Amino acid sequence: MEEVPESLQSSRQFKTLVLTDLCDSVALVERIGDNAAADLFRTLDAQVMQLLRRWNGRLIDRSDGMFLLFNAPVDGLGFALDYLDVLDRLGKEKKLPLRARLGMHVGYVLSWHNSEEAVAAGAKSLEVEGLAKPMAARLMALARPGQILLSAAAESMMRSAQRELDDRGARLKWKSHGHWHFKGMPSAQEVFEVGREGRAPLRMPPGSEKAWRELPLWRRPLALVTEAVLLLGLLIAAWVIVRPEPAIAFAERNWVLVGGYAI
Repeated sequence: MEEVPESLQSSRQFKTLVLTDLCDSVALVERIGDNAAADLFRTLDAQVMQLLRRWNGRLIDRSDGMFLLFNAPVDGLGFALDYLDVLDRLGKEKKLPLRARLGMHVGYVLSWHNSEEAVAAGAKSLEVEGLAKPMAARLMALARPGQILLSAAAESMMRSAQRELDDRGARLKWKSHGHWHFKGMPSAQEVFEVGREGRAPLRMPPGSEKAWRELPLWRRPLALVTEAVLLLGLLIAAWVIVRPEPAIAFAERNWVLVGGYAI
């Protein structure tokens, strides 16, 4: 059997995944024009690279947003907070509404390096896949502009390490937005938000056809009525099946004659 080159072998590692999306980027380009947008994105890219060096992150893919990996969960959180600050500062300088939504998750991913020929043809140098990736993507897609959404696993690990962010970590607000069903996911996932009060939305994200919140039964009146009717029907059926039959079955208007015999 032909041996796979070492550069193409996959590696399984536990990582912190951060996916970002620059909100209304197409409308932004239409508003300021291609040249101004290119200058803006180059400036933003340079600042993102500085943040990645600070927080030990790696850029895996980039389009309207970014796919990033971090070794430590708190590094991913530090980057996310700084990235929103950079957008806010740059937006004020350029007098433009620069906002992004972010999704964060932790889990195992598989990564491998593409061949030199593939990279020369335009492929990324590093490919990353795994179930953790679509989870982070769904959280990002669910978030409001300026909102950081996390999975329960990410929230647990980041919240316990927030003191490593010094004073800024102490000012963070954490909020659960309940359990959500994501299209393609087998079970509901608890969704958390993290941010600074006055800066982060700290509001329930809007649902969609691909993500909807799991509501308690008392918040679903139609489902409650349906289940009540179904339960009543089952009880009636069970009673009909198990009720005792009379010893002698008479019709409603039957007559019974009793006679005596003389001896």
